[in-house]
Amino acid sequence: MTENATRLARPLLLATLAAALVILPESSARAGEGAALAEGPPSVPAAVPVTPAAVAAPSDAAGATSGALPGGEFTFGSYGRIVAGSDLRGGSGYPTNVVSHGPRLHEAPYLELDLAYRLTAESGARFTTVTTLAVTDALLHYDGDFGGALALRNAYVEAAEFGAPGLRIWAGSRMWRGDDIHLLDLWPLDELNTVGGGLSLDLPADLRVRLHAGVNRVADRTTYQERTVPARGRAGTEQLLLLDRQRLLASARVEQHFHGLGDFGARWLLYGETHRVGEGEFIDDEDTRRDLPDDVGFLLGAQLGGWHAPSGSFVNVFLRWATGLAAYGELGLPTSTDANLRARGARQLRAGLSANAELGPAGIMAAAFVQQFRVPHRTRFNPDDYTEAVLALRPVWYVTDHLHAGAEVSWQTRAPRGLSPANDAWERPEVLQFALLPALSLERGTYSRPQLRGIWSVSLRNDAARNLFPDGDRRGEERVVHFLGVGAEWWFNSSSYP
Repeated sequence: MTENATRLARPLLLATLAAALVILPESSARAGEGAALAEGPPSVPAAVPVTPAAVAAPSDAAGATSGALPGGEFTFGSYGRIVAGSDLRGGSGYPTNVVSHGPRLHEAPYLELDLAYRLTAESGARFTTVTTLAVTDALLHYDGDFGGALALRNAYVEAAEFGAPGLRIWAGSRMWRGDDIHLLDLWPLDELNTVGGGLSLDLPADLRVRLHAGVNRVADRTTYQERTVPARGRAGTEQLLLLDRQRLLASARVEQHFHGLGDFGARWLLYGETHRVGEGEFIDDEDTRRDLPDDVGFLLGAQLGGWHAPSGSFVNVFLRWATGLAAYGELGLPTSTDANLRARGARQLRAGLSANAELGPAGIMAAAFVQQFRVPHRTRFNPDDYTEAVLALRPVWYVTDHLHAGAEVSWQTRAPRGLSPANDAWERPEVLQFALLPALSLERGTYSRPQLRGIWSVSLRNDAARNLFPDGDRRGEERVVHFLGVGAEWWFNSSSYP
């Protein structure tokens, strides 16, 4: 976001929050005692099917057809995390991950603000508008800069109960995703960020189908190019559009839940994506023209899961295979191409595990992730080809309902197929990490939020992990890296879990 855009966005954010503070008490009072705001995933993880928590269910469907504020309902939600720490050498603490998705203990601060408003017609049709503003890791209290970076993560309208039972239709800008691996902050199967539309249809036998199509475009010279030229017929300049290549994405997902198992449940899920970008002509700084061909990508995946509803225990297993553009993710650009300047030969194979067990006086979370990636052009020893893996366990003892004593142990490694550019040798970075995590939580449960926590972690790195940093970088000096700090995490009424 440019500096001017940030300055314009800041008053808009403040005005929106001010309006929320005015509207929320009024709409909550209208909702009555029986319409308490729906809770998000604090006590029930995303793996357990719950009613979407983007907005609360209206207590009165009548009187909302005019579109005026009376009769509707406003909901405010949020997700956030803040971590501050030291490396015990006088510097700021830093993550020691060597894989693409490692443990999240040292993540940068991040905040989402969800603003949702639902109107219900006399017919029962519901229209919900959702806006999610995100603030990245720029903190005034740390860098003294008032220009925090903002992003618009959601801006869409969803319609439901308009005469087609079980059908919801939406259009706008939306992040649409499934279950995550919480300890790694990873959505291993489906995570989309596009501008477009989609639908969700509930069918008999607990079947659900989700379809979506949309576009996005990453700011890069190979996707969008403008040039400033003298204006024709007047003083000044104007912008000449040279290249415009947006990515078209389509996805389909079908899942079935099984509830007739007493306190237990299970489900299966199949998922697929297609990616396509059109051709164009790229012009470099020396005015040399180069044709860029069209390109495609495909993704197929599956998920199996089970849960114990009373306790919140669950397990999810993920498998995903992607090729071409899809191997780089929906917001990723190919880092290399084949001889025809296409990414069609890229391959990604991913498997993941997320589990949680609530055992009365204690709980334990588990996460595992294995990924293999191959670049489009085939060479026998290419350092950009790799296989990586990570395993993490977090046991928690509930000393009281609110005081929790947690710990975490994790191991991660990355094995490139080529030689390291640091020393022209084959190396495999590895990190073994231990952490103590005393915490104050809202209630018992590994997913209980809000939460205040202390963090003391010790990372043991081999030489290959240290060699990932440039020569002279102080982060590559030590085999043993400490992190001592505090953190907070919260979520409620979050639209991030559709």
